[in-house]
Amino acid sequence: MKSKITAALAVSALLVVLGVATSFWSFNQMKEADAARKHTQVVIHMANNLRSALRDAETGQLDYLLTGDEDFLGAYLAVRDSISARLDELHRLTTISAAHQHLDALTPLIDAKLADLLQVIESRHNHDLTAVLAIISNGQGKRLMDSIRAEITSFIQIEEDAQTQYEAQYQSNTRLLFILIVSASLVALLCAVIFAWLIYRVTQQRVRNLVHLETQHLLDVQEVTNRKLLQAKASLEKSREQLLSFIQNAPVNIAMFDMDMNYLAVSGHWMTEYSRGKDLVGRNHYELFPNMPAEWKVIYQQGLAGATFMNVEDVWTKADGSKIWLRWSLQPWLDEYGAIGGIIISAEDISEHKRAEQVLLDMNTELKTAKADAEKANLAKSTFLSRMSHELRTPLNAILGFAQLLETGSPPLQEVHIKRLKPITKAGWYLLELIKDILDLALIESDKIPVLREPVLLAEVMRECRSMIELQAQQCGIQVKFLPVDESWLVSADRTRLKQVIVNLLSNAIKYNRAQGTVEVVCTCTPERIRINIRDSGEGISPEMQKQLFQPFNRLGKESSAVEGTGIGLVVTKLLIEQMGGSIGVKSTAGMGSEFHFELIRVTPQPADGDILPSALAPQAKEVATLRKLLYVEDNPANLMLVEEIMAEQPGVHMLSARDGNVGIALARTHLPDVILMDINLPGISGVEAMNILRNDPATKHIPIIALSANAMVYDRTKGLEAGFFQYLTKPIKINEFKNALDDALKFSGAR
Repeated sequence: MKSKITAALAVSALLVVLGVATSFWSFNQMKEADAARKHTQVVIHMANNLRSALRDAETGQLDYLLTGDEDFLGAYLAVRDSISARLDELHRLTTISAAHQHLDALTPLIDAKLADLLQVIESRHNHDLTAVLAIISNGQGKRLMDSIRAEITSFIQIEEDAQTQYEAQYQSNTRLLFILIVSASLVALLCAVIFAWLIYRVTQQRVRNLVHLETQHLLDVQEVTNRKLLQAKASLEKSREQLLSFIQNAPVNIAMFDMDMNYLAVSGHWMTEYSRGKDLVGRNHYELFPNMPAEWKVIYQQGLAGATFMNVEDVWTKADGSKIWLRWSLQPWLDEYGAIGGIIISAEDISEHKRAEQVLLDMNTELKTAKADAEKANLAKSTFLSRMSHELRTPLNAILGFAQLLETGSPPLQEVHIKRLKPITKAGWYLLELIKDILDLALIESDKIPVLREPVLLAEVMRECRSMIELQAQQCGIQVKFLPVDESWLVSADRTRLKQVIVNLLSNAIKYNRAQGTVEVVCTCTPERIRINIRDSGEGISPEMQKQLFQPFNRLGKESSAVEGTGIGLVVTKLLIEQMGGSIGVKSTAGMGSEFHFELIRVTPQPADGDILPSALAPQAKEVATLRKLLYVEDNPANLMLVEEIMAEQPGVHMLSARDGNVGIALARTHLPDVILMDINLPGISGVEAMNILRNDPATKHIPIIALSANAMVYDRTKGLEAGFFQYLTKPIKINEFKNALDDALKFSGAR
């Protein structure tokens, strides 16, 4: 059989080689015929172009004879310049001797035709029409052109005949190639069929042998497998019995069901509180619990389909009617064939856990209620503080305002009166400072005071604090020394609150210093923090007293001294520093002085554009040439009298007054004052409502309105400025501050 396959392969290979060789020869013949055909097409195309060019030259000559326009000679000149090259190219490309004879005859004819054309063109150029007519009438040019056409036509006919032969040869070679390919394919197919048949015979014999061997082997394997299956089945049955035994004796609630939801094993008292494993095994779950929730039926069905459910919580009614919380787990179990044989359910009593959750929920509710009560208490506290501040500042406004007028008024007071007036003024300003400190402390503790975090240039703040503290230092005879601060240092802070902190610490260092003592301010820097140290040469603070620092109203035994203070400043300072992300500390030795220091976060300098004051907020000053009008809306007679006394010393300003907001609006619309002072708490409509009405009136919307109120909380000022007041001044009035604000408002009004 192997020799037959080898002989078949040899014959097939020989036939394939012969077929491939013949096909290549036929293909080469076809390519040569195709190349000759394309070559002949090129020659014919060139001959046609030559004929067309001569015709165009003759036509151009005739147009020139008729019009005398030399532009028509372009075709003639092109033929004259290229005719020799074209004829040479045709000679080179033509391979047929008969065609060469026509080209040889064509050359003198074309030369004669071109000479004839040249003679006519020159005669026309010389305006010798008689010679032109004589040349045309002799018919020589026409005879030459007819001869040229005849020669070219004969040449083209010879080439076309050759092309026809090449085309026939190409078609013949194509058919031959097709026949060879089909024949070779049939031979190859026949060889393949014979070869496949031989292979099939050999393979069939081998398969028979293999089948016999594999059948014997499979019989042996099956026998072994059957023995193992019997062993596995016995082992599985034993495992199932062990599982049932484990479930029946497990200390937790577990039940095993078959596919029909019949109990196979039960442990624990289970949901029904039946005796262990005797009343449930073999009974159907749906029959025992007909009122089972619909969602549980769905869960069971999904469990039988292979789904696993963990930690499903539900309320279960016990046999005695009481309810308990159970946490369920459900998963399918597989039989000896690997198919789902039923489900196993476990249940855990989580009633205690649920009761604990409820307790936590109740506690959380109580905490929320307590938080709400605390927020209400904070709100009530803030309201009380605001009202207290208002009620205290209102009489202080009259006390300090008139005291300032008496001190600076005319005629001057006698010495005895000045001596009596100073305690009043001193006590009034002390009481005002105490009110401010108490309000600041309360607001900071309740997180109601706004503290910004922005880059602040430390050197500028230090210069401002120095100017603010110099007068106090001079009066006390204390030398304050500020060491240089790098102009590029920036801290993350609230600019206003930072100045408040520094001035408070400097003020304490001056007040509690020795006579002719010193205060030194030193700033140091690390990559992350900036530290400000304020050292004094005072009496110092003992370690016991240091523990009592930063406690409200604790002046560390200085209550009976001549130094005034509230005992709140350091507490406010500490809270402000902490809200700006910093920390404060103190080092002190009794008899050696103290050093308070605090640190703030350093900010990397960033380039920024210079601040530009909006023109609307910084109008150019104008000379007031006419009498200016001021309207003061205030319901308190003492406050009205105080402002009248102040304005009596202001030449060129006439004051109008109104006791409520509605009258103030009417006076503003009638008199159109230059500036309006507006109290906030007015009878009828409030000062804010009155301002909004005036702002919405085209006749009065341009008038600057200054708020003058005893509502001195930080958020009161912020709300007032956001509402649209030009400035927000608080009572008691500081006369210099009041006059500066009034001047700014008058300048703004005059600039419009």
